[in-house]
Amino acid sequence: MKIRLAAAALSTVALPTFAIQFAAAQQAAPSMTAGATLAEKHVQTLLKSAAPGAKMDYSILTTEVGKAVRDHPEGGDMIIKLGTPQSVTYLGDPPGGYLFRITFATAKIDFFLALNAAGKISAMYYHPAISMPS
Repeated sequence: MKIRLAAAALSTVALPTFAIQFAAAQQAAPSMTAGATLAEKHVQTLLKSAAPGAKMDYSILTTEVGKAVRDHPEGGDMIIKLGTPQSVTYLGDPPGGYLFRITFATAKIDFFLALNAAGKISAMYYHPAISMPS
């Protein structure tokens, strides 16, 4: 009986403390580096290029990424279907690149991109936004 009570007491103390620390860490906005600022500018350019009737600005892409975008226009088509972007939020710089959350009227996506030494997009992908529990 005493062991159960001790375990229950430990779990009720430890878990909320961890959750509070995690939530506080999650709320701190990451600071933008020069690379992140350029990456955000490229995200804005990509979003403008994906607008109906707009032309893609391939100058911000490496040759390989430009070819992939040309060969797979369905990626841009999926973003167009989400509507007009409402906001772009910098989430941080995971290894190898920069992560942004793009909010549309009907959905949110997490958008990752990497830049090469020349400042061109050398990799990018997106997926539905993932919200971490607080």
